[in-house]
Amino acid sequence: MNPLGSAKNKYKDLVVYFAIDNSKAHLRSMVATNLVMIIRESVFKAVGAKKCWDRLVTDLKKMEGEGIKFKEDMVDILMEFMIGDSLGQHLIGGFIESFSGTYFCRFCDITKMSFRSNPSITKPQRSKESYNLCVLRSNLTGKPSKGVKASSEFNTLKLFHATSHLVPCIAHDLFEGVVSWDMAGIIAHFVNVKKWFTYQRLNSRIKKFKCTGVDSRNKPATVYVNGEKLGGHAVQNWTMLTLFFFNYW
Repeated sequence: MNPLGSAKNKYKDLVVYFAIDNSKAHLRSMVATNLVMIIRESVFKAVGAKKCWDRLVTDLKKMEGEGIKFKEDMVDILMEFMIGDSLGQHLIGGFIESFSGTYFCRFCDITKMSFRSNPSITKPQRSKESYNLCVLRSNLTGKPSKGVKASSEFNTLKLFHATSHLVPCIAHDLFEGVVSWDMAGIIAHFVNVKKWFTYQRLNSRIKKFKCTGVDSRNKPATVYVNGEKLGGHAVQNWTMLTLFFFNYW
């Protein structure tokens, strides 16, 4: 789902890009040149997943079977995995798009109650067999089964399956997830318990700190007073994590 940050409540579009896995890193990151499709979330919900994904899945199947011609050679093509935010991943995988329900995880069938009582608990990972059983139950009852509401259209590809190829995203899950929440908690501890500095002092240092090179384009955002998470986007939070020691001193 795009976009992120301050515009996320204004526009809700499903935007799909592709990257060539075995290309160089600086080429893989040029997502603006690899646009596959854009569709409004409202249209997606009105038309349905099957119609929206049909052309893309058809093209991927064709490339899987025939490959593509590059210069004089035929190159085999396979879709390796998909990354994105959790809402987009759930939408693609046929999982419910609500994280307040009982079954909120696409990786296992842990319940919200179990997770809240013990955040360190682990459950067996979802398998193709358990996923297909949930799909069958959902088709029979008309209701989601353990967080699964329908089979993913992409499961018809050669190697892809929703239980194994919707991988975590370093930007959404780490820097806008774990890092954002944990750093905010660590800073609150330093301010309120250790009394090493104040939010005002930290924010003053962030504003005055001179970032250079690639960091200059992603200077850390100021920190909300007693906020539960950082206010920056993924790369800003990455820069914050990297330069925090220099900022707070």
